[in-house]
Amino acid sequence: MDKLNQKNKSIDQEWILLVKEAKKLGLSTEDIRTFINENKPRRTFTEITPAEPLHKKVN
Repeated sequence: MDKLNQKNKSIDQEWILLVKEAKKLGLSTEDIRTFINENKPRRTFTEITPAEPLHKKVN
């Protein structure tokens, strides 16, 4: 197994453990989903690099 697959498998296992712990604490799947969505890092305009277009060109 290559390093990337090993890392992904490790991350997947961590997520599984986190969700199991959240369930033990009485959190619902929707509670977990809401928490994740509300705590996503937000990108600001200054974080967008010049290599990233602000919008896609339509051909």
